[in-house]
Amino acid sequence: MTNTNFVSNSLKEKGLYPKSENKQFGLNISLTSNKELIINGTSEDFIELSDLLVSLAMSKTNDHHHIDELTLINDNSSIKEIIIEKK
Repeated sequence: MTNTNFVSNSLKEKGLYPKSENKQFGLNISLTSNKELIINGTSEDFIELSDLLVSLAMSKTNDHHHIDELTLINDNSSIKEIIIEKK
């Protein structure tokens, strides 16, 4: 799967991409005792995640993408990897 950066490119073209927040990079992901998934991140983190989701949506069936400490998850996150798959 190729990341098209569709969301970030579109926001930049329209002058809507947020100014860098200069915060710690990456999503913090945790699971509560009530089995609720909490995803905490900056505007840039969520835009980058959106890029990956749109790219996956436009890819072939059975494609997948790993989101981990090397791509988008903060080193301090309690969940270290998420695999998203297209049906």
